[in-house]
Amino acid sequence: MTTENVAILFTDIVGSTELSQRLSQKRGDEFRRGHFVIRRQAIAEAGGTEVKNLDDGLMVVFSSASAALACG
Repeated sequence: MTTENVAILFTDIVGSTELSQRLSQKRGDEFRRGHFVIRRQAIAEAGGTEVKNLDDGLMVVFSSASAALACG
């Protein structure tokens, strides 16, 4: 059995509930998709792996804390 040290990063759109109430559903979906495009690009550049999509957030694992911080 092997062990590894990893860093886990959670992202979330602060105020997403209020934002979704102000935007139309179409515009809210466009905003969220755009957010994920930007986040996933940063994740790839920092060497992270997306583990889970949490509606308006992501759970991502990195091989080091410094990579997670760089992504954040």
